Amino acid sequence: MAILTRFFQELRQYFLQDCLQGKKILVSFTTLLVLFDSPIVFAQNTGFEPSLEQVIWRQGLQGEVIYNKKDPQNLGIGTPRQLAIDPTTGDIYIGQLTVSGGNILVIDPNDSSAHTINFFSSGLAFSADGNTLYFGVSTLMLGAWFKQQDIYRKFAIIPAIETVQVTPNGTLYVATSDFGPKGLYPNSVIKVDTSNAHFEPAFTLQQASKALGVTMNTLNAMAIDGIGNIYIGDNQGRIVIQKTDGSFIEGNSRPITLGGINNAGLGSSSDGLVYHYDGAAGEVFAYSAEGERILLAYGEQLTADKLSGTGVASDGKTLYIVSDQAELIRVTATNGANLLDVISNSLGDSSIRGVVIDELSQQPLSGAKISLHNGSTTTSDSSGFFAFNLAVGLYEVSITHEDFLRKIINIDVKNQTGENFTIALQSALPSWLAAGISAEIIANNKNNDISGATDVDLDTEGNLWAINHNNASITKTLLDPITRAVIDTFTFAQGGSMANAWFIVSDDNLNVFTSTSNAGVLKLPPLENEQPWFLNNDSNSPNKVIDQLGVNRMDSLITDVDGGAKLSNGDIVLVSGAGGSILPNLPEGTFDSLIRQTPSGEQSIISRGLDVQGQEIFENPDITKIDAQDRLLVSNRNGNLVRVNAGNGIAELIWPGDGDGKSESLSAYTTINDDGDGYLFVRGASTVVGGNRLSMISPDGQNLLLLAGGLSSDYGGFVFDDNGRSVIVSDWDVLLRLSTNDGRTIAENLLTVPVSNQRLESYHKTKALTEQPTQAKALQNNNEQTIRTIVWQPQRFENIVYNPDDFNNNVPKYWAAAVNEANSEPQAPQNNGGSVWYLVALLMNSLFFHWRTKRFGKK
Repeated sequence: MAILTRFFQELRQYFLQDCLQGKKILVSFTTLLVLFDSPIVFAQNTGFEPSLEQVIWRQGLQGEVIYNKKDPQNLGIGTPRQLAIDPTTGDIYIGQLTVSGGNILVIDPNDSSAHTINFFSSGLAFSADGNTLYFGVSTLMLGAWFKQQDIYRKFAIIPAIETVQVTPNGTLYVATSDFGPKGLYPNSVIKVDTSNAHFEPAFTLQQASKALGVTMNTLNAMAIDGIGNIYIGDNQGRIVIQKTDGSFIEGNSRPITLGGINNAGLGSSSDGLVYHYDGAAGEVFAYSAEGERILLAYGEQLTADKLSGTGVASDGKTLYIVSDQAELIRVTATNGANLLDVISNSLGDSSIRGVVIDELSQQPLSGAKISLHNGSTTTSDSSGFFAFNLAVGLYEVSITHEDFLRKIINIDVKNQTGENFTIALQSALPSWLAAGISAEIIANNKNNDISGATDVDLDTEGNLWAINHNNASITKTLLDPITRAVIDTFTFAQGGSMANAWFIVSDDNLNVFTSTSNAGVLKLPPLENEQPWFLNNDSNSPNKVIDQLGVNRMDSLITDVDGGAKLSNGDIVLVSGAGGSILPNLPEGTFDSLIRQTPSGEQSIISRGLDVQGQEIFENPDITKIDAQDRLLVSNRNGNLVRVNAGNGIAELIWPGDGDGKSESLSAYTTINDDGDGYLFVRGASTVVGGNRLSMISPDGQNLLLLAGGLSSDYGGFVFDDNGRSVIVSDWDVLLRLSTNDGRTIAENLLTVPVSNQRLESYHKTKALTEQPTQAKALQNNNEQTIRTIVWQPQRFENIVYNPDDFNNNVPKYWAAAVNEANSEPQAPQNNGGSVWYLVALLMNSLFFHWRTKRFGKK
């Protein structure tokens, strides 16, 4: 394997440098590899009897776990990207990410024997006769395994392959992203001639975005239905279908994300259906060529753990699905029939009725939009009432209102007409705050075009920048330099593939940096007038993003940059992930690296995430902030929180994502920042409090002290302001500001109980909380209907005291938790099956507070 690794490193560098020099690469059938080790070993069970008893199946379907080995380094399941079924043997092939990179895991569903093929592959599919396996090789090319000769060959130079599909008539399609090396057709579906490896685009994300008038991100998944319609999914879960006549329609786009991403898997089937497994929401769908969208199953046990990538494949008789829960699930008809017969069978007619209310005031909400996954929509009337007449079956219901958080529920509709059920919508404010903390919305979607905000930054003038993932925009919020009150929020820039931008950072000259998809980094100067920068990708050059003045604003060609920070000397640090690039000035590659960029544009690698022992602790690094000592605080895909010395590049693991040696594990891409006084705060989903939270790491580094619970999103950057007295959080469709009520810093409020009536109120030092899944979902019964709430926004905590001035508003803009009430600690929902974790609230005595005030200065 060392020889293979070296071979690919040299091949990647040779290939990419030739591309950069404009050389034409000729496709050949040169042997890629003739020897490899693929031992067949019988897998061992994980020691428990897997059960899917809480999964709700469409009538006539059933599921069972047939393989559940979790160690991807030892014939286990890692993070799956695509499934394929060998037509000749029935074996299941899983292209997956592992700790060491990736492999293809091969499982015999009959006896659970397994072996691996040591290629990292995101996409793979068999030819119709089963004699050839086509697969993406890393992010480099399309490979082929000719089974009868048992040889592997390079088939076509197509980089960044995400999905491979072969139609029943033998047509080969591959879907590419812009993650990694630049190919001829990024973010496209490419038709490949299997006789000579020539290829041409059949679908481009740019065409679909333009036709539908929507902003789409990096292409992630692809499938073909029985009549040739092409289905694609982007990394936000948006589904678009290109019909055979060339027109585009939007499919069953997904509203839920994990770590800011939804990489839901798509799979073609010989029965003409397209199957769709959404691991973020725990749902499985089927599409018919006639446009029907059928929900096949839902449940907590179908929900992915940390990453939303899933695999799905069907031969018409059996459907296989898998996520990073490491359970390969086989779905069949209860009567042994073909899946199409069961899925297309009419189950009768029924109806649902409900009322939408404001959770705070308990008053009905008019104007709420209620949408079903099959495309049906209605609006609640003045009494909050809505109704649907529909077929018996499973449904996903989305309830949205411009002033409230979206709510997603599943309903199992039976033959009987159900009673009314009540849906309570909550405001976009946090559900729980620590004592002495207040919260307010300083910008929102309705008034300020905040849409999918994933990061914020304060510039040298004290004004606030936000990158908005959903509408591909940058907004600027002007803050009063003294009072920090909001003066105005406006759009600074729009377009330029910023729909796949995750970070924002400004330099000393008020230039703003963010990414343009995964293709490079933009640098935008201050506005010349009141008109925002309108950015467009240059159709003649993938390396240019042009503004309305005709100026190219692409500042760097470093790829997969999802984080950035400014050093005290004015240099910018760019964070390049696993899809980094090899450039003439960076021939060693930027993969999983921190790159320093000077104001003059000079670039150099300052860290690859190696600790003092030389161990690499980066894994696809992401949003990054900086502390007062110029140490970079780096989030990672596996949840690792890493601090890097910008001077020598040495990395330090602050908190492992798996929670080893700590009080709890962390969700994917948990973000970290420093309050300016050396206290570290983290933001992500919590397995302890059962929702999305912002917490402080205790001074001993072992526990998390909860600052705010019930945030809208499990992902995003945050920045401290007013000398640590407030923190501004990017929270999807709002920007939140959390502030102290007594003028002390947030850290001081968490470490020392706020003073009320000249004395310290009683406060629990410890609080036992029942362990909860990252995305907790409750099953409830309402007469004959089973209702499940998909809690992408976390569970509500009780005992909230709102600002009385806001009780008359439908959505309070500002509220404060009761100071020092014993019941202000959040109560986690009960889970009899979970182990007990303890959230330790460390209270420092007045002596420590006096020492700290002298040491750091009073706030």
